[in-house]
Amino acid sequence: MADEDKGQEDTKSENSEAKPKKSKLGIIFALVDLVVMVGGAFVVYSSTLGYKPKVFDNDEAVQKIIAEREEKAADSVLFMMDPISINLAGTPKRQLTVEMHLEMLDGNGFEEVVKMGAETRDAIMKLLEEKTFYEIESVQGKLFLKDQIATQVNHFLKQGIVKDIFFSQFIVE
Repeated sequence: MADEDKGQEDTKSENSEAKPKKSKLGIIFALVDLVVMVGGAFVVYSSTLGYKPKVFDNDEAVQKIIAEREEKAADSVLFMMDPISINLAGTPKRQLTVEMHLEMLDGNGFEEVVKMGAETRDAIMKLLEEKTFYEIESVQGKLFLKDQIATQVNHFLKQGIVKDIFFSQFIVE
């Protein structure tokens, strides 16, 4: 019996030693958690209180935009193509008359466009003849057509680049 009491006392002393370790670990984890929470709260609090939106001076921004547009406009050159009249694909049969201006990136491209002639005009006509009225009646259709024409003309150019296409006349009858 004395041995049993010793065994019980040994287990009690082991249990009493284990409990303080668990409670010490629990306190340490609670303190670490508290420090992390306070640190996160401080970061959120300081970032929201110290925020000041940027102030823009509209006059400066407008002047920069105007200067950039003038600079780009000075470099580009417009080439006016002769009007093109074609029959659109699909039914009902419709006729399209288009007069367009090619905006070239620089003067070298303008010289090249002036010299290119019938091949490019024929390629544009083939592209237009494949279109139906429903493909080009919306604004999106016209914008897509402008991109296709610019791509088609750029295939024929070696030095110049077509920057944009402007329709000065777009009549569907």
